[in-house]
Amino acid sequence: MLRDAIGIDPDSKGCQCALVKLGECQTQQRGYLATEEGMTGFIRWVKKQGDVIVAIEGSNGQSKPIEKALRSAEIVFYSFKPSDVDKFRKAVLGQNKNNKKDAESTARYAMALEVQGKFRTRVI
Repeated sequence: MLRDAIGIDPDSKGCQCALVKLGECQTQQRGYLATEEGMTGFIRWVKKQGDVIVAIEGSNGQSKPIEKALRSAEIVFYSFKPSDVDKFRKAVLGQNKNNKKDAESTARYAMALEVQGKFRTRVI
């Protein structure tokens, strides 16, 4: 079963999220601050999307508040090494790096891995 995906690119202030829907070229982009209010809004938005893959570029470090919020809400998520997402982004979306492209690349990378049955790290 194929699913839509949310890719998350964390930074020191919060995160950029990209919702990639199957069969659609355009992504929905959202940004959230790493505050209590921001993480509440983020979790509400993720839950509203239904059964989607949730994937984060990196683990611990800057993604720690996001991971904590996802765990508290009992939402399964996957973490990928930034170098793996970077390679995928360059191959699929080109050389130009920014938070929106990184978030989209994370979502598309997760979708590709799910299709192949190759998820490496599952976190809850």
